[in-house]
This record gives sequence, C-alpha cells and structure tokens, in this order.
Amino acid sequence: MNGTLREQLDELLGAVEPAPVPLERIRRRALGIRLRRTGAVASVLAAAGVAAALLTGYPAPVSAPAPTVGATTQPGRPFAHGVAHGRPWQLAVQDIAGPGYRCVPGVTVNGSDADPIAPVPMPGRTTAAFISLGVALPGIGIGFAQVPPDVRELTLLADGPGGGWRELPTTTVTACGQQFRLVGFDYPLTARLRIDVGTASVAVPSMLSNPQNSDAYAQATGVWRNEGVTYGQIASGTLATGEAYGQRWSIQVTFGATGDCYQIAAGSSSMGDCGPVSTPSGLATIMALPLGFGNGGGVGYASEVSPATASVVARLSDGSTTSAVPHVVDGRKYAALFVTGSARITRLSWLNAAGATIASTTSVAQYGVTQFKP
Repeated sequence: MNGTLREQLDELLGAVEPAPVPLERIRRRALGIRLRRTGAVASVLAAAGVAAALLTGYPAPVSAPAPTVGATTQPGRPFAHGVAHGRPWQLAVQDIAGPGYRCVPGVTVNGSDADPIAPVPMPGRTTAAFISLGVALPGIGIGFAQVPPDVRELTLLADGPGGGWRELPTTTVTACGQQFRLVGFDYPLTARLRIDVGTASVAVPSMLSNPQNSDAYAQATGVWRNEGVTYGQIASGTLATGEAYGQRWSIQVTFGATGDCYQIAAGSSSMGDCGPVSTPSGLATIMALPLGFGNGGGVGYASEVSPATASVVARLSDGSTTSAVPHVVDGRKYAALFVTGSARITRLSWLNAAGATIASTTSVAQYGVTQFKP
C-alpha cells in the first residue's frame, strides 16, 4: 500500500463507525493493486536470480559452495544455502501441512514463508519463484527454479553493470513421495536477469523496488512470486461466518501458489489480500482486512495457526474478548474472527485443548500482514 492509502485507512479505522463509502473505494483500489501485483507485475520477477557478485558496484552476497551436479537431498534438508550481508539463508522442501494430514510439499526459506510445489507436469517446462524478506535481508531476494528431471544444470545470466553468467547444478529432492529437481540462489532485487535451460530461456527486466509506488513494488515481503506453471488453486474453505449491522459476513481462505489469500465479504462489499504461507513451526502470519458495510464496519482477522491450537482468543481495546475455533483446510489449521466498530485487538492468543496459552502477540495491525515468531 502506498502512503496515501495508509493515511486513508488510519483515518477511517480511527472513527467510531467506519463509513462504508470511503472504505469501499479503498477496497476497490486495494484489489486493483493486488491484481496488478499478482498478474502482469509478477512477470517482472520471472527469472530473477543470480548472485550479486555478477554485478559490479553492488555489495555481493557470499554464497555457500554449490552442490555437486546431480546431487540428492532429503525432505527438510537444505537444497541451497548461503550468506548475504552476513545473514544466512537456506531453502528446503518440507511438509507444510499439520501432523496426521495429507502431505503438502512446499519450498521454505529459513523454515518459513512457504511456496507449495508439485512435480513439473510437462516435458521441457521450467518454473521459478522469488521472495523478498524485507528488513530480514535488505536488498536481496531468494529464488529457486524447478526444472525437468533430466536437467543437471542451468545458466543464469546478469544483464547489468559488469554483466556475467554462472552455471548452477540442480539437486533432486524427495518429499511427500514425490521428486523435485531444484536449484536455489540469492540475487540483488535490482538485477536484470535471464535463466537458460537447454535451448529454452526466459528474460525479465530489472525489478523496480520503490515501496512508495505500489504499482512498481512487485515483491511483497514474505510472499513468493511464481513464474511459469503455478498449478493454480490447491484448496479453499470458509473460516468464519457471523452477523453484524443486520448483514451476514464470512471470511474465506484460498491456499495455493499465490500465498494464503483471504477474503472477507458482507452483502455486496468484500475485501481480499494474499499473505505469506506459514509453516507449522515457522512464523505466524496474521492478515487484517478492513471492511465497511451497512451502517458500520470493522476488521476481519485470519491466520494459519499451529497444529496444537484449539482456539484463538482476542482481547479488545474496549475490555471485551472474542474467540474463534480453527478450521482445517487441506491439512492446515486456520482461525478467523471479525471485530466490529472502533474496537482494536490488544492481545491475540493461541490456546491448546487444555486452555493454556501456547503463543500470543500484542502487535496486531488494523490492516495488512503481521508476522511474529510464536
């Protein structure tokens, strides 16, 4: 969101009764930004991914030695790792569903922020995905390419100051009874790059990374951007329903390659956004979606929660509390609730079956994404 949108939301959410018309206008604008981010803008990141050492004048990440051509690794073990600006990173494939449910493979960075994957379905098809970790790794992105099983290495070319190329070996990873052929890397967010796999290649312009311009800021922190076949939707479900201001409301989640995408709707009004995909033991991600409708409005909150979570309890600024029971969607637990009027969440707690608090936070935004380590 740009500065103007944030100022509008701050002003509206501070009101006792959020006005439906301005919020609806903001909703349409935010959805337009989301469509641009997940559509044409995603292609800006199509093949971004080469070590910054290829570009002169840029502080180069120091990557770990590349794996041997044709190497094999097991689920949960890194298939790529390195250090950028003194901060380590690693990519691994792990089960991102809860214990006892259908195994769902996903590529994770540092054990969190997952990107669900499936075996490459077509001969000769190469896909790639990229992520920015924001302040955790400023100026640097992490990427991976998924190639056909017979590909042993690929070439990354940098078109920029100094130029250059690298050949990177691929690694076979076995997870959830499936095999994936992968290669991972770090890269500067401003690189203009190309991936060559055999006779096929994909080229992209340099990424624009100006957070003040939401149309140009394509790579939202913690959300993977996929290029090529993204396999579409994996699963969706309704997380919570209720009634406010005489209208029924509902909160839904769609889990897939575009992230955990949430939508709150009431009557003809709706609001949606996508956030990072959490892992059972990784960062907790809370999505806040403001919505105006009827004679008032409020904020919908949704989050993937740990497998041991039996309920989520929110303490509000007016002294009251509200709670939610998690729902399982494709082996992953989610919880959602709706806070009406001007009340704000002062503490959000995860409780187990015995009623004991297993995680909590006092920092919950009124809109957008909040991440914390339980």
